Amino acid sequence: MNHPLDGARLKVVRAQEHLDSLKAEIRMYLDEQPHEVRSEPKHNVHPAYPHIEILRDLTPAPPPLRFSAIIGDCVTNVRAALDYIVWELAQRHFVPSFDIANRNDRRIVSFPLSETATDAGLKNRLNSLTNRKIPAGAITEIEAAQPYNAGYEPLWWLHELVNRDKHRMPLLTTGEFDDITITFATPPLYQDLIKQPATVTVPRNRQAATHTMQSNVQMKGEVAIYVTWKDISVPLVPVDRTLEQIIETVTNVIPRFDRFF
Repeated sequence: MNHPLDGARLKVVRAQEHLDSLKAEIRMYLDEQPHEVRSEPKHNVHPAYPHIEILRDLTPAPPPLRFSAIIGDCVTNVRAALDYIVWELAQRHFVPSFDIANRNDRRIVSFPLSETATDAGLKNRLNSLTNRKIPAGAITEIEAAQPYNAGYEPLWWLHELVNRDKHRMPLLTTGEFDDITITFATPPLYQDLIKQPATVTVPRNRQAATHTMQSNVQMKGEVAIYVTWKDISVPLVPVDRTLEQIIETVTNVIPRFDRFF
């Protein structure tokens, strides 16, 4: 026998399928993008140890618009999963019964999300659900799963992304990086002074790092770049990481309403 929230769970499964597709396409996109890390000598601080500046030069093409379309499909399914919860609560508990032809009934059968606990719109929505005999325990669970509560911040990212996708596709960018790892080969002249290759890691948001050694030293650079958000109030982390957090949060919310059916 099907459970009333099986539809909500299936929507999360569909969102995960979109995310898996996005991850695969992002990997292919990044694998095809040229990027370069190079060294340029600056003023010598010692005749034997010139100063080397490590620079980054990332020149990837803009992310394809298709990525934004997949993101829209993903977040729309996740948001629907939340709305399915309130829809099923209305089907089971509303007094008088839910009337799909009634515009006011349709208006209140979505899962409210608010960034602040004092939001009047949230309070009005919860009062409307209470007045129609939605169980007090279910109202408590809706309040507990609000973005202003610790651990539920991803639900506000979901709200922002879905609203943006209603009007236009979310904009993405590349070129952000976690760090740059530079490995220097040890010149023969300094084998006795330097026993192993030197490695320098440049943290995120640092434009350069310095290392002092022979000017013709060989260098290998590795850059961790990713696709991130461009114009929306979500953390500037890889897009797939944001979506993973959103899906995980909604996945954990759904079972909390099982007991009301």
